Amino acid sequence: MTGLDALVFAILVISGVFAYIRGFVHELLTLAAWAGAALTTLYGFEFVVPVVRDFIAIRAVADIGTGLAIFVAVLVVLTVLTRLLARRVQDSSLSTLDRSLGLVFGVLRGGLLLSFIWVLVAWAVPRDDFPEWISEARTLPLIETGAGLLYALVPEHLQPEEPPDIDEDALELGFTFEELVNPKPKAAGPTATSGYKDRERKDLQRLIETSQ
Repeated sequence: MTGLDALVFAILVISGVFAYIRGFVHELLTLAAWAGAALTTLYGFEFVVPVVRDFIAIRAVADIGTGLAIFVAVLVVLTVLTRLLARRVQDSSLSTLDRSLGLVFGVLRGGLLLSFIWVLVAWAVPRDDFPEWISEARTLPLIETGAGLLYALVPEHLQPEEPPDIDEDALELGFTFEELVNPKPKAAGPTATSGYKDRERKDLQRLIETSQ
């Protein structure tokens, strides 16, 4: 077991145990609370900020203060509701199921976090520069698979020209999965196409760089 293996194990265990203690309902509603606060801030900002600007002359301060106030206020309310609902579930006969599902949720959340971190690492550090405790980790293929799946879900127009230095098989698996869950609509009729698509061009460029 390398240092990366130990780190992966620790993150999965901590996330799983934490979610087990709090329960699946609490964890799920917590995510919903943060998402709800963010969406409320996004859509409610334009209605509240004109009133705040009448009292605060500095525009930047008014805008930032409004955004933070809306987000925090909604988050506090939703968090209180989350705790009330989660407590009722844990006090019921569904407590065991709630905690078991929470454990599974926590492990999956830890894996998602590791995959996201790995996408950032792969952008910043070339594979050839990885130290031995990373390159020889037994968990590395699993992390790269998750990173490939996560990266493939990013809309193509938001993907950078230079993809992260992730294993080719992991990236290909991710793109295959993305095409399965989000198939592109077929054209109305047989139209001729010329040239390469953006993704095909990126794959061809990576193949050329690998063979050099």
